[in-house]
Amino acid sequence: MVEMQSIMRNRAADDAKFEFLDCKGHERIMEDLQPKEYRRREKFRQQHRKRIDLYNTILEKILEYTNSKNVDAVINKFQEQESLYYSYFNYANEMSYHMTLLNNSVNRLFNEISELKHTNHNTLQNQLETIEELDNQLKEKQKKNDELREVRDQNDERLEKLLQGIQIIKDQSRADCKSFEALLGDFTIVNIFNMRHFLKVLEKRVHYITVAQYVRERRVTKHSSEYIVKDVVKLCDSVTPLDEIVLTQQCPECGEADATNADDTDGGEGIQSLNTVLKKLYERINQPEMQYRLHSISQCRLPHSRILAAKRNA
Repeated sequence: MVEMQSIMRNRAADDAKFEFLDCKGHERIMEDLQPKEYRRREKFRQQHRKRIDLYNTILEKILEYTNSKNVDAVINKFQEQESLYYSYFNYANEMSYHMTLLNNSVNRLFNEISELKHTNHNTLQNQLETIEELDNQLKEKQKKNDELREVRDQNDERLEKLLQGIQIIKDQSRADCKSFEALLGDFTIVNIFNMRHFLKVLEKRVHYITVAQYVRERRVTKHSSEYIVKDVVKLCDSVTPLDEIVLTQQCPECGEADATNADDTDGGEGIQSLNTVLKKLYERINQPEMQYRLHSISQCRLPHSRILAAKRNA
């Protein structure tokens, strides 16, 4: 059954193929072309003929220019020239790259130069302002120096007058200054260097003369208003601050304890120098704690000292 269907299918296909070939195999009579088509084809042929002639002319010129006889030689020369031009092209690109780098470097340097100019300009302006300020300060300093020079001249003149006054007092008081001969040499003239020595002697001499005048006036009975020297008192230069007034005697309990500790210590120091004693006394006076500072028995913190202070105040 299957074979019959296959045979029938093949036969139908062959019949269709024979019918197609029979139709295609008949001679066909073509109708003549239209005049317009003839003109189009003729125009197309002329254009292509001109183009072919142009190409032939160009090819002849190329052969003449390259001194070649065939197209293969032209192709070889063209490839050689193309390789050469390609190398030139690479060289041109490399040079262009280097030129770009150089241009960038030039631009960068130009920018740096511009920045340096701007910085130098600002620095110059700042320096000019600083110079102007320094000039103003110099003028002020010079003005102050002139004022100080005037003050110095005034002080020198005043000091000279004071030295002359001391010289006059020395001459009029007839103070004995021969003891300065070994120390000062020429002691007849008072100057800034030997003034302190002369003042010490003159102070004693003037005080001696004042006391002598005071005693001399008291020998004769006069009214108190007629006395030249009414009183002989040596005043202190300034009042001693209360903070500088300290006790001169140590608390007996603490003093006894310090003495006991000093005796018990091996290798005692013995008699100490004046500077060491003053240093220790200064430390005892300025101690922050009352227990270690120089104090009286009423301020002592020891129990026995408190008992003694309580008995004293009872």
